Formats: sequence, structure tokens, C-alpha cells
Amino acid sequence: MVLLGLVMSLLPVILAAAVLTWDFTPCPPEQGCLTATHFVLYRGTSAPAGPCAPALELARLDLSQRTFTDHTATAGALLCYRVATRDDAGHESLPSNTLEVRCAPPVLPPPMVCKDVPTVR
Repeated sequence: MVLLGLVMSLLPVILAAAVLTWDFTPCPPEQGCLTATHFVLYRGTSAPAGPCAPALELARLDLSQRTFTDHTATAGALLCYRVATRDDAGHESLPSNTLEVRCAPPVLPPPMVCKDVPTVR
């Protein structure tokens, strides 16, 4: 069993992308825990009558990476994410808590304003 301390939080939506961050505390090897080699990030969408279940493997990330930007997030959809660790043999830790988010539509930049430039003679 892996002691996995994950805290996920959604940062501001930038162009309809979900930015996820988490913390990780590895289990000491002397406790006989899984020797994690990478993170696995899962995503799911909510069913109309059920809870959100992150089942799609979205990314495999190096253990040094503690953030991920989901550029495939759909504005307005209820999405959920969870993270686990995995070793090279494919054994997986217990997952993190599930984070549910709803991405707002992207905010378009204001229109460009052009001004007359005086001619220097």
C-alpha cells in the first residue's frame, strides 16, 4: 500500500484549459510500499444521474511533475480528475481524492484599439 498525499486544486481557467496541481509524499521503502516510478492522471465526466467517475487515463507523468494542464477540457462540462502512482510493473497505488470542476467558457481578449500615430517630418 502506498501512502499517497495528494492535494488537487483547480487554478484559473485559461482559454478553457483546466490546470491541476498536487502534492506527493512517497512512502518510505522500509515500509514495504510500492516503488512508484510515475503518476497516472485520470479524467471523467459526470453522468446525468450519477457521480463523476474518472476512468480515462489522460496522462502519465514523471514523479517530478506536479502540475498538468488539460487542454482538452470542454467548457461548461462537469469534469473530474484523480491521480495515482504506478510502478514499472503496472501496480497502482490507491488514487487521490476526486476533484470535480466545471470549466467556464474562455474569456476572449478585448478588441485591439488602434490610434493615430503623428507623423514626424
